[in-house]
Amino acid sequence: MLVKGPQLYTYRDYSQGFPSWAPEKSANTGPVRVQKLPVKLHSILSRQEFNSIINWCPHGRAFKIMNSNKFEKLVMPQYFEYCNYKSFTRLINAWSFRRITASGPDKGAYYHEVRPIK
Repeated sequence: MLVKGPQLYTYRDYSQGFPSWAPEKSANTGPVRVQKLPVKLHSILSRQEFNSIINWCPHGRAFKIMNSNKFEKLVMPQYFEYCNYKSFTRLINAWSFRRITASGPDKGAYYHEVRPIK
């Protein structure tokens, strides 16, 4: 099927609650530095001192890194074993996060489409 014209991404809105298949609590315990990416991102985005570097978009369905240099120098050493921004972008792409490339206020933000585990 051929689609004509630009396609806009439509988010599924889970802000009023997650589907029944979503876990209520994370089973991950221990230091954040050794946790998987979703736990690290949640911790980073929860810290107010990083709000000028990385923050949620107003709708809460994507996050945006406003200052990649500060992210690389201040945030990454605390959460990752490496301090290379390009390595971070490869990691989030490997976890199926996608970057919003369309123009507008969300340009450059990353989102993840929640999918059920089979």
